[in-house]
Amino acid sequence: MVNHNVTHQADERSSEVAEEDLMLFGPIFGLPTIVVVAIVVLWWIAYDRGWVKESLGMLQAQGVVILGIICALVIVALSMWNFVRGSREGNWPVVRGTIQDTRIVADHAFETKWGGRLTWKAEYMVAYSVEGLEYAVWADSGMRGESEAAVRLVLPQSHPSCRVQYNPQKPVVSIAGCR
Repeated sequence: MVNHNVTHQADERSSEVAEEDLMLFGPIFGLPTIVVVAIVVLWWIAYDRGWVKESLGMLQAQGVVILGIICALVIVALSMWNFVRGSREGNWPVVRGTIQDTRIVADHAFETKWGGRLTWKAEYMVAYSVEGLEYAVWADSGMRGESEAAVRLVLPQSHPSCRVQYNPQKPVVSIAGCR
């Protein structure tokens, strides 16, 4: 039997992971946009302080060097952050999970000239056990569609196998993948 309090906490973690993914790879507010904005702001500060000057449409060498240093620092900082983030979850133990339930939820909403549109996705509730305690987490199935019915049609009749990575210090914090 799955402890529903733990399931609720794991469901919240699943939402946090999804939000992290959106922040990292989202087309509007994602990491690439943040990097570009940071470079532009730093460039503007350098220009405002007179470190960068324009001369006949070409930048002076000092400005190019400063921009190069700024870009290098941003790239190094992002690489270190990505390495630390990846290694933290990369060292988590992996257990086998079983699908207990499926739900269809709204995936994306967007506005068009003809009104709003909504896309849907299926998620699996994956149960897993750590040291005799049962936990559960919602995992993205990878199934998407223009309507709830379209998503229901593409759901497989047999459930795929699932792997769950969990934080050894706090097993309720987990990430599941079912394919």
